[in-house]
Amino acid sequence: LQDYTRALTSAPLKTDRILSLLLDRCEAAIHPERALVFLCDPRLNIYSIRHQTGKPVPADIRIYFDADDELPHRLARSDRDAQGSEALHLSLRNGSPKGFSPGELGRLAMLEAELFVPLHGTERLIGWIALGPRRSGEPYRQNDVVFLTTLANQTTIALENAQLLEAAERRAQQLAALNHVSRAISQTLDLEAVLQLIMEKSLELLDAEAGSLLLADETEEKLTFEVVLGPVGDQLRGAQLAVGSGIAGTVASERQALIVNDAQADPRLNVSFDRTTEFVTRSLICVPMVSHDRLVGVIEVLNKRSPAGFSEEDTELLTSFAAQAAIAIENARLFTMTDQALAERVQELHTMQVIDRQLNASLDFDRVMDLTLEHAMDAVGASNGVLGVMNEEGTGLYLLAQRGMPAECARYREEPWPLERGIIGRVARTGQPVVTGNVQDYPEFEPVIPRTRSQLAVPVLRQGAVRAVISLESPHPDAFSPDDLTFVTRLADHAAIAIENARLYQQAQAANQAKTEFMSVASHELKIPMTSIKGYAKLLTLGTAGELTERQREFLEIISANVDRMDRLVADLLDVSRIEAGRLRLEMGPVDLREVIETVVRSVKAQIEAKQLTLQVDIPPTLPPVWGDQGRLVQVVTNLVSNAYKYTPNGGQIRIVADGRSDSSPPNCLTVSVSDTGLGIAPEDQSKLFTKFFRADDPRVRDVPGTGLGLSITKSLIEMHGGEIWFHSEPEKGTTFTFTLPIARDG
Repeated sequence: LQDYTRALTSAPLKTDRILSLLLDRCEAAIHPERALVFLCDPRLNIYSIRHQTGKPVPADIRIYFDADDELPHRLARSDRDAQGSEALHLSLRNGSPKGFSPGELGRLAMLEAELFVPLHGTERLIGWIALGPRRSGEPYRQNDVVFLTTLANQTTIALENAQLLEAAERRAQQLAALNHVSRAISQTLDLEAVLQLIMEKSLELLDAEAGSLLLADETEEKLTFEVVLGPVGDQLRGAQLAVGSGIAGTVASERQALIVNDAQADPRLNVSFDRTTEFVTRSLICVPMVSHDRLVGVIEVLNKRSPAGFSEEDTELLTSFAAQAAIAIENARLFTMTDQALAERVQELHTMQVIDRQLNASLDFDRVMDLTLEHAMDAVGASNGVLGVMNEEGTGLYLLAQRGMPAECARYREEPWPLERGIIGRVARTGQPVVTGNVQDYPEFEPVIPRTRSQLAVPVLRQGAVRAVISLESPHPDAFSPDDLTFVTRLADHAAIAIENARLYQQAQAANQAKTEFMSVASHELKIPMTSIKGYAKLLTLGTAGELTERQREFLEIISANVDRMDRLVADLLDVSRIEAGRLRLEMGPVDLREVIETVVRSVKAQIEAKQLTLQVDIPPTLPPVWGDQGRLVQVVTNLVSNAYKYTPNGGQIRIVADGRSDSSPPNCLTVSVSDTGLGIAPEDQSKLFTKFFRADDPRVRDVPGTGLGLSITKSLIEMHGGEIWFHSEPEKGTTFTFTLPIARDG
């Protein structure tokens, strides 16, 4: 008993495991020929065999007792005797005991049991132990009964706990299945997959052999087998059943769930399906699917594997699945109703996507105008059309894109079309579209093409203002539909952005060209007087106009230094204008980088020594020549070294490294880096470093003269050589600029 108690309490056990332990103890201590445990199914209110050992009851014999039978009543009323035991000795060897019906006596005879020990639960009799004669032939003694009663009491506690746990697990499993189905419904409109899942879960949770889901037609007069699971599914799928006929038809007609646990005895069973498929329906449960008072169909589940049959709990579960199925079917029906409209919308969106790609692929203003008009005309079948762009004064439209228009309209590309003329002018003034199947209804109509009968005009709006108008015409009456108006309106919305971008790009290009031309002209105009100033300052310094005092010589040096600075600024401006205009020419050839670096070092030696900076140059003895313009490469290295000594405090370090063996170098390229221990570059300034005219806000940077053009020019020159430039910088620690140049090929 102690071992049994420990086994029961060591961990939560399932019902079957508890019963197995119980009968093992009975077998070991009592040695009966047969031992069985009957448990109550509260859903059906019957007691049936749940576990057995010893001589088995034949599998084809179903032995059960109703809760109202005599045996459960006697066991439920059994009282403990004076020795604390309770049991019922019952033998049919000496005749039939009183109070038992013939049917119950027959079942007792098949049991061949002599001793019945009740399993009293907290509120009711949950079952009993039935023991056959002992193998030794000896009768059951009082101490055997006491032992069995103790086992039963311990077992009852464990069984009730196990049943509570199993009920919770079963409910959790049901909720998980419902949740799974709900997720499937919310994540897909694949009706077939969802209905298949619903039926699979129904059969799994109800532990049944087969099941069907039948859908009602629009008239609610016929049911069609849509999903059939089980051994004869393929034979039934697609078969039809009249509403009101058979059990499924009755459920559909009355819209009430139905349980039939003895199907063969029910006259409503449609036996023709069983005969056709050779399938035997023993029990079934059927529930309706209803949505918004409309019959959607029914779900039926057949042949519960448990001998107890289907219960009201099963009805609740299947009803929940039916509700989920109705939702899925209703969703699919709504989807089908809108499928055509959705397909048309998808096609329109696809067309619009293609148009967007084409419009956004170009910043050519004229090209964007032509594409917009072309797509609009093709979509609605117009014979001719124009796209007019509002002038800056807002008084007219430049008809920049024209198709199918007469030659005299060409002048309106340069001369604005007045807003007082025609339907296109009305749309430009009001910002409201116009679609008409009879242009004569509009007094504003101007017959540029006399055969025009229909016209569709739509404004292109940007930030609430009319920027352009699309006007389409047709020689046929009522040529344009409301759908055409909707499409062209959407096209205008999409085109508005592309048109605005192209217009702004065109303006930016014009402004940039004007700036480039100005810089080029200004640079040339400045160079002439600067040359004269520089020349005369040199002559004065040489004493051509007489002896100079120290004060005068100092002033002349200041003039020369500022003229040199102006000369560098003009040179930078000329370089920028040539680069932007694509007119900068490089004289390419093999260049010795050692020579370039040495030239730069000699030119900046005085400035570096003046700040007491340490300059380190690392060039390997064998360095292949690069392919480039030597003068421009001297300019690149000078710009980088000049920045290094300008922004490095006194006593700092500068290092120049040329090394063709760097792992980070692209193939067939040399890498050059210029490092310093200077001010560094603030993180917020680093993305703008190569922008023209950019200078950091740091006062220490602003105190150093400069134009903000050097790094922009340097980057452009390196890229024109086919190289790259990048940098790494930490504030107050210094900066390293690195660039690559292609190695010159032999020959």
